[in-house]
Amino acid sequence: MNPQDTIQYLSNAMNLRDPQKISLELFANYLQSPAGQKLLERISTQKRISVSEILDESKAYFCSIPEAHSFQDFERSFPAYTFALATGVGKTRLMGAFVAYLYLVYNIQHFLIVAPNLTIYRKLFDDFSRTNNPKYVFKGIQEINGNYVQIVTTENYKNQKETLYANQIEINIFNVQQFAQRDMSSGKGITNPWETAGQSYFDYLKQQKDLVVLLDEAHHYHADAALSALDILDPSFALEMTATPYIGTKGSGKNLKQITMKNVLYAYNLGDAIRGKLVKDPWIGTEADVDFSQFDPNTIDADARKIQLALYFHERAKFALKEYAVENNKPLIKPVLLVVAKDTDHAKELRKLIDNESFRGGEFKGRVLEIHTKLSGEESEKNIQDLISLESPNNIFEIVIHVNMLKEGWDVTNVYTILPLRESAAAILTEQTIGRGLRLPYGERTGVALVDKLIIVAHEQFSKIVELAKNSPLIQGQVEQVTAQQTKETKVFSPIDSVTIYNVKKAINNNPVIMDAVVQKVETIVANIPNIEKLGEEAKKEITNIKQAEVISELAKETINNCTFSSYHGQKTDQSTDSPQATIFGTYTADVSNELATISEKSAKELELRNIPIPRLILTPQYEELVIYDFDLVTNNLRDYTNDRAILEEQLQNTTEKNLLDEDIPGRRKSEITHIKSFGLHNGQSPENTIIAAL
Repeated sequence: MNPQDTIQYLSNAMNLRDPQKISLELFANYLQSPAGQKLLERISTQKRISVSEILDESKAYFCSIPEAHSFQDFERSFPAYTFALATGVGKTRLMGAFVAYLYLVYNIQHFLIVAPNLTIYRKLFDDFSRTNNPKYVFKGIQEINGNYVQIVTTENYKNQKETLYANQIEINIFNVQQFAQRDMSSGKGITNPWETAGQSYFDYLKQQKDLVVLLDEAHHYHADAALSALDILDPSFALEMTATPYIGTKGSGKNLKQITMKNVLYAYNLGDAIRGKLVKDPWIGTEADVDFSQFDPNTIDADARKIQLALYFHERAKFALKEYAVENNKPLIKPVLLVVAKDTDHAKELRKLIDNESFRGGEFKGRVLEIHTKLSGEESEKNIQDLISLESPNNIFEIVIHVNMLKEGWDVTNVYTILPLRESAAAILTEQTIGRGLRLPYGERTGVALVDKLIIVAHEQFSKIVELAKNSPLIQGQVEQVTAQQTKETKVFSPIDSVTIYNVKKAINNNPVIMDAVVQKVETIVANIPNIEKLGEEAKKEITNIKQAEVISELAKETINNCTFSSYHGQKTDQSTDSPQATIFGTYTADVSNELATISEKSAKELELRNIPIPRLILTPQYEELVIYDFDLVTNNLRDYTNDRAILEEQLQNTTEKNLLDEDIPGRRKSEITHIKSFGLHNGQSPENTIIAAL
């Protein structure tokens, strides 16, 4: 096929994003150049052109390509080219595009994909072999399907045929451990003689002149023993994928710098991806009015308070995702909270805390998944399967606790909250940490803030992370930085109700007179929603339920606002009118208004029964003696209370916004403060503590 036509065909069929398409075009154009033609001669001729000759011509060619200006060396004994795409942009799909392009244009049939660990190996196997997988990389490409692609792995390589038909592709997918030096020298694994061929499978691969290697998370292979094995394999060339093109550091302190790979052909970092809206918008969140230095950071009690905040963000995301799915007739996404533990003992302690009846009334019992290297046997295998299927509607887990196992290659799209516990600010602000939650569940930004937002929960480290983010090339991308940061305070809706509103809602739901009026109002609202008739009955039912909940919520708030109390609690000014109820609830009939007024009156009495006014104590000197008269505090009839909490969130990447004069303000970072009554059910504060807090 024609190169340019093939690029356009693959771009459309695979729905390639701009960075993916640019990567494919860069390499396709390079192959058409004199340097690229010499590279292709490594496939077509018995005597290969020297790698140094190809390198010299390649460097000269890339000097004229702005995107490839940093390319300096292959860093291998064979030609190798790195594409550094941020987490969430789609490196696996780009690998599939390269395979398809090289097959369709140059009839290259043999490919070797190398994974750095078992989790990534299984993900790559699913993405390249399972045609019913939503992430199947060749979906939409007619010339490449399950009938023509042979997937070879550790499990089946001994059954592989030695020759391919003209229309077949062989994709070998191996864990890097298959190329470990100890196995090479002892003749184990794929270096063991191949029974049906009289040679090892490694030798079979080495004989394939058109073998192209694709390295996932390529930064691993520069210090790995597998490097020498790949050198012996001597493929035609290699295409390397990574989000972090660094192989070490040099210097120390303020002079510490990362050593970048020298064969980077194209880079699109995290900051570029955030600004390009190809991933979620990362924010950092904490409690604004809590001094966490008062807690011992090494206690489970401190962790419990932090987890409560993380679950507030988690529940908020769950509510927003459900509302978006229903109103837009989209699949429902289950959000996941990812907790980073400091070690395996800490992970077990956290799971014991959350996966318990006493924690939030057992709300997350049975929904916590623990992942770390000390799990073994069936438990480890089951947990990995549960981890891989985390996006499935049948997967019940909402919280994943891990210890350094999910830094890369784990590409589920429904992580919405990340809680790093006992991590340094620098460690939190890395692509490995943030990257676990960047992927978009619907493939693109929705325009709904809470559906597009990733929250990283921080406490002691909050100010340090904000400061680091200001000047971080990783977060900000390659844009001109400004030093003056401006913030704005925004009030946002919280779906968590106080006990009082909850009780009023319950009374409204149990009142047939009020509910008849509510149903009529909701029917009118739903009927006026554009294109509502085009949705299915289930979607329409869900929308009706959501709108009904909104109407009841507004009625409950209005009812509470119109409660009147005794003079002891502060009597409201009497609104003298012929029909006070009709005035207060003016949009409803007299019958409905009277019922609401009755609920309001009852609620006022309940509030007076449960609440006591807390006097502000004034110490008055009397004859040089300060006196506070003794009294007994009786709280037997009082319930647990909710207390005000202020949640602070700050956007990590600077944005460009417009001020009141409609002028662009570069470098503005959004900040939001949300005032809530509680982190959720079962989190009330005792009456005694409420009184002490007020005093």
